[in-house]
Amino acid sequence: MLIDAELRGRRIKFVTLGGGVLTYFDDARRLQRESAQQFVSLQFTDRGLAADGPDEVGGAMVQLGDGQIFRGQMAGVDEQGRLKWQTSSFGEMHFKLDDVARVVTVDTELPTRADLQATVANDRVVLRNGDVVSGFIAALKPDGLVLQVDQQELTLTWDRVGQLLLPNPTRSAPGTWVRLTDGSCVLIDQVTLDSTRLTGAARGQVVEVPRSMVLAIDFADRHQLVSLGSLQRTVRSGGKVFGVPMPPRTAGDELSLHAPTTIEFTLPAGATRFAADAALDPQGLDWADLNLIVADARGELQQVHLNGENPQARINVQLRGNRLILTVDEGANGPVFDRLTLYGAWLLIQASP
Repeated sequence: MLIDAELRGRRIKFVTLGGGVLTYFDDARRLQRESAQQFVSLQFTDRGLAADGPDEVGGAMVQLGDGQIFRGQMAGVDEQGRLKWQTSSFGEMHFKLDDVARVVTVDTELPTRADLQATVANDRVVLRNGDVVSGFIAALKPDGLVLQVDQQELTLTWDRVGQLLLPNPTRSAPGTWVRLTDGSCVLIDQVTLDSTRLTGAARGQVVEVPRSMVLAIDFADRHQLVSLGSLQRTVRSGGKVFGVPMPPRTAGDELSLHAPTTIEFTLPAGATRFAADAALDPQGLDWADLNLIVADARGELQQVHLNGENPQARINVQLRGNRLILTVDEGANGPVFDRLTLYGAWLLIQASP
């Protein structure tokens, strides 16, 4: 699937990518060679845009301030005090703490960075028992870390540490982003892809991964894709059905809602377009009947009516301002089975000049 700058997708038969040129057969079986940078993303998935997000695939990871995610496991600390990380796909890499936003050392259900982002002002260490200790990470050592807390030093061994959360400045780096099936999301230079493998350079070292592991390639020199589910949201109304809580749920690039509800998102700077495939729960088609309204602070952008005869619709709107409001209203049969999922719920962000 090839995604253009208006988040419209078309199916192609991929051939190669190299030197910034994408070669493919279009739906009329004509061979095309075009600059990859005129597109937003090349997706190797069956539905919508490929999912991302550090919390959608379980396991240990390092997340950098520029958004890169490296799956794998901790391999210790080097002589320069950098974190050694054995990645799942690129071998061993070393990271300075100044570059790191988050480290998850084990597969645990601990608070995510989104949970703590509103209050994090210092480094935070989330212990494996769920406790959170705030302070300043003074040093990383092979056997643990040193945390300064109220002018005192606290040493924590690695077997107690579940996560590190650091308030380092976050950036959105331009370039070619490669998302892999293990949940890694890596900025790679000089990308070459054919039917068997992807090669390039990540953080200054040559990397190679099997083609079968490549989930998507995002061309982010001009644009960036951001999953709507990765943004913080506010439930303005609803969220209960017959007194039972039915809050919005996210999984990768999917957002699930139950009528009646209204939720609001604060959009990142440069957001220009939102797109998703809206679909009813197939188990409730005999009863479901609802309206989905997409709006911003100035008013309605798009409205669709979904029921058993019309269970799916494409949402694609140009954004105005920094707010996106989604309302799901019950229809003819009340809120019974009015369950809606937005697949491929993505925002297009214009890159800064």
